[in-house]
Amino acid sequence: MGTDFRPSGTHHWHSATYVSEWIEGDATRDDDRRPVLRRLAGLIPAAPDRPLHVLDVGGGYGAVSAEVLERWPAAHVTLHDYSEAMVSAATERLGRYGSRVTYRLADMNERDWADRLGGPFDAVVSAMAIHNVEEPELIERVYGDIFGLLRPGGALLTMDLLFPASQGLAELYRRDPTRRHNWDVRVNPADAESHLRWLRRAGFSEVDCVWKDLELGLLWALRAA
Repeated sequence: MGTDFRPSGTHHWHSATYVSEWIEGDATRDDDRRPVLRRLAGLIPAAPDRPLHVLDVGGGYGAVSAEVLERWPAAHVTLHDYSEAMVSAATERLGRYGSRVTYRLADMNERDWADRLGGPFDAVVSAMAIHNVEEPELIERVYGDIFGLLRPGGALLTMDLLFPASQGLAELYRRDPTRRHNWDVRVNPADAESHLRWLRRAGFSEVDCVWKDLELGLLWALRAA
């Protein structure tokens, strides 16, 4: 899970030193975002005691996975990332959950990434990850891959950056005095409406942006039963 947006080339996710320093800074924001992550986990469409198999896409050091494992005591989580250093950090962070967590390495930029994850899954969760593939056509393809990993009746819940598509809205977001994010708002074709359209084209029957605060949004998408 990331908290800032920079072009992928300026991150060094395969460097253990870089990842350790990044997590040290990122973890200071855990308390601020925990309510949203708990809300994300709570929106998984299942009874509280139901055994679930949940995929955490771009799970990083395990912040979202931890919320799912706490909220759903019978859940098993497969945490995915493409950084071995991140997965190593997640293994340590989530060690208390033992065999309830499986770890998988795969790069969303590669067409066969989803083939390495197992499944099918009852739900897919993600936070601050899918935007990192950057190109709109790749984001849409990732949504289609996730659709294929879900069981009928399963849902995708993703909190991510939904930058505005116009300069006017970008300026509006920048002027908000409550804004505390550590990245600049940029005009981007991958706005909220575009994400919802891509999710529908991927095959999801119900889609919505269930929460939004400026460029941060929580998207819901259901695969029909």
